[in-house]
Amino acid sequence: MKKVYLLSSLIIASLFGFSQTNIHIYDTNHVEITGQSITITGPSDVQLEGDVLVEQKTGSTTDIGCRRYEISIISGSMNYFCWWQCYAPQNSGTNPVWTAPDPLTMLADSVYHNFHGYHNGLSNPGTATYRYVFYDVNNPNDSAFVDLIFDTWPASVNEVEVENSLKLFPNPAKDIVNILYQIPNHATAQLVVTDIVGKQVLNTSVSGNKSSYTFSVESFKNGVYFYTFILNGKKISTKKMVVYH
Repeated sequence: MKKVYLLSSLIIASLFGFSQTNIHIYDTNHVEITGQSITITGPSDVQLEGDVLVEQKTGSTTDIGCRRYEISIISGSMNYFCWWQCYAPQNSGTNPVWTAPDPLTMLADSVYHNFHGYHNGLSNPGTATYRYVFYDVNNPNDSAFVDLIFDTWPASVNEVEVENSLKLFPNPAKDIVNILYQIPNHATAQLVVTDIVGKQVLNTSVSGNKSSYTFSVESFKNGVYFYTFILNGKKISTKKMVVYH
């Protein structure tokens, strides 16, 4: 069950000034996400991790603190984070506002990859949102935040059932190919098609909100291809497909 705290963004914003900040937050691709959110998806029975980069542009060496707010939680789950160091996991809901006891001393105008946010659903699926605020210890109004959203699905994903659900037709194919599959609603899988020498000719995401995917093979040369279904980073099945125009 998900719980939502009445700790609104306006209340948080009143504690920290986000308008003019010397602190900036980036995703692992170095795209700025200050004041935004990133979503991490996965099964509810594994620990999920969200990483961001933090930059300070104060022009001098500065102690930067980190504070976590539980915006919404999943009952029965746990969460923790690493900043200057990693802190012990806590049951979600027991510490709605968690301030890291040790700030990180950041050199002048530097970018650090020291933050890691963790969520473990302990087999309880749902969506949990944690807001992480980074702030100048000597000037708390100089701050920035990012929301990590952990969207998890039930742990009971039977890989054998997923593999048995895969059906591709027609095969041999001439112009259009349909593939049927069954994965959890919150899951996203990859469909990869390679030719006989291993060159990728198709790499696309398929959503659990649907149960089929259609693609064209009109540009494919005649011959043998292999299609691979990848779920949670693991190859579930690789099968042969023939194209004959």
